Amino acid sequence: LVVAYLAWSAFGGSEEIGRGRWRVCRPLPAVAGAQVAISAIDWLLTGIVLLLLMPPSLSLPLAIFLRMYVVAQTVAVVSHVPAGLGVFEAVLMEQLVVEVPSVDRAELAASVVMFRALYYLAPLVAAMAVAGVSEMRRVRRSRLTKSEPAGGDVVSQTMMARSAHVD
Repeated sequence: LVVAYLAWSAFGGSEEIGRGRWRVCRPLPAVAGAQVAISAIDWLLTGIVLLLLMPPSLSLPLAIFLRMYVVAQTVAVVSHVPAGLGVFEAVLMEQLVVEVPSVDRAELAASVVMFRALYYLAPLVAAMAVAGVSEMRRVRRSRLTKSEPAGGDVVSQTMMARSAHVD
């Protein structure tokens, strides 16, 4: 599919594919290449992070582990289960147990849970913190503008107070 996507971006005859509202524009070859490269780097880095979280008793070469990781991720995506929850873990753990039968399943499960926490929960918590700080700043600005008098500065306040007192 990836090769077909890249070929379509480079050599495709039509500018769009699909029907009705469901149309996809053909990307420029440079854009398609960048998308594939960024995706590959993302999967490589997340696979390495997961390998680093694995128990020391699991001594697999990086290439073999990455193959298993990509297979598990692909099955999880194809399953359409949100975040591949359970599917990714089952496929990955089954492959690992077949490859290294002596590995402790509880340690594998703990490693995968830690990976899920780092990959999904840590960014969620960080995003919630950023959103919270942003909202607090917005509320503070809103309160400050509501509490300011029409003129907004001390001179305007004094002038308004004097004119109100004279009348």
